[in-house]
Amino acid sequence: MKPSIANTLDSIKALISKSVDVEVFLGAPDDSVPGVYVFPFHLSEVAIARRRSLDRQGQDHRHQYVIQCMLVVSPSTDFETLGRGLDCLQDNPVVESANGGCQIAMSSASAEDQNRVFSAAGILQRLAVGFEVRMGG
Repeated sequence: MKPSIANTLDSIKALISKSVDVEVFLGAPDDSVPGVYVFPFHLSEVAIARRRSLDRQGQDHRHQYVIQCMLVVSPSTDFETLGRGLDCLQDNPVVESANGGCQIAMSSASAEDQNRVFSAAGILQRLAVGFEVRMGG
């Protein structure tokens, strides 16, 4: 079964919703709407998975992806909610979705990398939690 980006992100959104007491949104943060934002900004394919054809059980693992995301809050000073979202991500390294499971890991992106994402999206930089979602295969 091919991984579904939408199902995977919806599952992460639902998981975070259970840990915070504000609404959770998918997409770039909107400072006029309070809440937690799961902001996916980059999708890449796992190159080694593309080179493998079939595993020992005959399952196709060619479609493995990494979605780079940021967890952002509005208002930008709601550090308590951001902390609860971070705890949720760290406490749930594997998330089940309609198309199987995905793995969540904290991102190793630098502050400069995050600043570039904020600048490209036209968003004021703020404290954010960077994380990666590995899905498929």
